[in-house]
Amino acid sequence: MKSSDWKIELSWQDPTTSEQRQEEFTPPIAVGKDASRLPVELSGEPVAQLVIADGQISRYHALIALEPGGANSLLIIDQNSTNGITINGVRQSQIALNSGDRIGIGTCEISIKFSIPASAATVVATAKLPTVGTPTIKAPLPVPSPPPILTIQLAWEDPSTGELQKRFYQPPIA
Repeated sequence: MKSSDWKIELSWQDPTTSEQRQEEFTPPIAVGKDASRLPVELSGEPVAQLVIADGQISRYHALIALEPGGANSLLIIDQNSTNGITINGVRQSQIALNSGDRIGIGTCEISIKFSIPASAATVVATAKLPTVGTPTIKAPLPVPSPPPILTIQLAWEDPSTGELQKRFYQPPIA
């Protein structure tokens, strides 16, 4: 799968002008406040750059890229930034993104929208079997798993000695 098949829309409010911005990118995307510190190439692919002038954003803050190995996941990876990244309000160092997520970088909240391109979709193979007589499928019957064993730990302080006592109890299974 080629990264050029992906179209990623990022929307944010510019912290210096308060202007609402929206741009379309192709991954990988380097995000930071200093264009001279952002990579221009990664594994032989050109890197799109998103430069945001914000004192809370590191020179090279984060990278948005396809999951290595050609999977159909889009990742965001913090580049050891000072203030980190949040996804939907939760601090993360690396996580797969979903369309509609909100990425917190510095004082900016960036909304991301994308769809998985058709070239990245999983292909399911089908086969047509000949219709000679009634087909019989023989498969081993599933082996039932044993029931889980319930263990209860009881803990209390012995009033006469003041020591913590612990006992484990396994009730009979009906």
